[in-house]
Amino acid sequence: MIIAIDYDGTWTADPEAFTAIATMLRRRGHRVLLVTARVTGHAEVEREAGPHVDRVLFSGAAFKRDHCANAGEAVDIWVDDNPEMVGIAL
Repeated sequence: MIIAIDYDGTWTADPEAFTAIATMLRRRGHRVLLVTARVTGHAEVEREAGPHVDRVLFSGAAFKRDHCANAGEAVDIWVDDNPEMVGIAL
């Protein structure tokens, strides 16, 4: 499976827990993405979460689902405190 986790308001709400979750999921063979709509502060996100996930994606103003698809990532599960940012599945 590919699991996408939001950063602001999700990962940042409990970084220790999400680090543990991402580590466990990766050990079980799943691909973990960190997907954020941030347009600034990329270095902070990369530093804090990057080492614990397979890939970090910055969607900016685009819907996260569309951005990931355009980057070749077909996400199975979304973890996001603002699900409207994910967009609609077609």
